[in-house]
Amino acid sequence: NGGEAKNPDESFHVVRDDKPTDLAVMIRGDVNNRGPVVPRRFLQVLCDGEPTPFQDGSGRRELAESIASTDNPLTARVIVNRVWGQYFGSPLVSTASNFGALGQRPTHPELLDDLAARFMENGWSLKWLHREIVMSATYQQSSQADAAKVAADPANQWLARMPRRRLSVESWRDAVLSAGGSLSDVIGGQSVDPTAIDAKSDAGQRRTVYSEVSRFQLHPLLAMFDFPDPNAHSGGRVETTTPLQKL
Repeated sequence: NGGEAKNPDESFHVVRDDKPTDLAVMIRGDVNNRGPVVPRRFLQVLCDGEPTPFQDGSGRRELAESIASTDNPLTARVIVNRVWGQYFGSPLVSTASNFGALGQRPTHPELLDDLAARFMENGWSLKWLHREIVMSATYQQSSQADAAKVAADPANQWLARMPRRRLSVESWRDAVLSAGGSLSDVIGGQSVDPTAIDAKSDAGQRRTVYSEVSRFQLHPLLAMFDFPDPNAHSGGRVETTTPLQKL
C-alpha cells in the first residue's frame, strides 16, 4: 500500500516463557481487577467431577487432545449434528450452537448417539460420515409423500420424506455455471472474486468455495443470498426472499 514498514520493536508478537504459570481470572475482562488463580485444565462444566490440571507446558496441546478425545463425546455429537443439518436443512438438535441445558433436545437422540459413537470409532473421518448419511435410505427418499404421511407429520419432523430445500448461494452459483458449461474443475489456488469476468483466466468460473470472503466487507453477491456474517460462527443460515435476489 506504499506505507512505511513498522518499527520491529512495535510489532505484535507472541513470547513463550520457559516456565508457563497459571493465571488469574480477569474480572469482567479488566486486567487491573484480578480474581483467583485458575489452573490450566479442561472446562469443569464439561467434566464429571474435578478436571485434572494440565502439566505439559502451556496446556494448549493437552486442551486440544481433550477436546478431540473419545472421553469427550460432546465434540463428536456437535460435528455430527451440524453435518446432518447441512444435508437435511434442520439438525437433529435445532439449537446447533447450544447443547446445554437451555438448548433443545434432539429429535432423534438414539440416531445422534449412534452416529457420534461410530464417527469416533472410524477415526473422526468426515468422509466416512458423509458417506454414511448419503448412502442411507432416509437421505435417498423422495421429497414427495402420500397424503397419509403428510397428515401424520406435516412438519416432517420424523423424516418420512426428504425435505425440500433451497440452494445455498455457493450451490446456486455453481449450478448456474455448470448448466452453462463453464464451471472450472481446477483444484486449489488463490481466492477469487465470485463476479469476476476475465477472458484471460477462469477466475469467474471457479467454484464458489474459492470465493474470497472478507470479514471487513462481505462480497455483495454473498450477502444478498444469505451468506452468514464471517465475524461470528453460524449454527444455521437465515433464508430471505428479496427483490434484489431476482434482479
